[in-house]
Amino acid sequence: MTWHRAAATCAAALGLLVLCAGSVSADPPPKPPGKGKAIQMRMMVTRLSNDGRGVDPGAKDLENKLSSQGIRYDSAEVIQKKRLKLGVDEVRTIDLPNGRKAHVRPLHQNEDGVLMSVDVEGSSKADVRAKPNHTVIFSAGPYQDGKLVLSLEPVEPE
Repeated sequence: MTWHRAAATCAAALGLLVLCAGSVSADPPPKPPGKGKAIQMRMMVTRLSNDGRGVDPGAKDLENKLSSQGIRYDSAEVIQKKRLKLGVDEVRTIDLPNGRKAHVRPLHQNEDGVLMSVDVEGSSKADVRAKPNHTVIFSAGPYQDGKLVLSLEPVEPE
């Protein structure tokens, strides 16, 4: 290969590199789901009924919130309770005892609380914003002699 031909090939390659570099965005790549600061929530699945068994001590706050809205049951049994830690856009699937699934996905978090998408198969679906330490309650369908509810409560960020 002659010097002239090698220089022309190098110049063409350099020109192509410059053109390609100009088409690359200066914006950082989008964050994959689940990255960033973790969002913590308390999750509780409760069976509500009027079977006269009384209110489980762990469901007392839930029962108070429901009764203040005119929704009354004489029995509330906590079936599942745990703490969730999710990233923004991370979907968590909760298996419910009635065979349904609930999908919880935090969309955004700021000083006003957590905006989350909640979809309980065959029962309820909503995008809601909840302030830290405020509970949002979703119907989760029938179960045994009553109905299930899913409660989600964002925890104050640390």
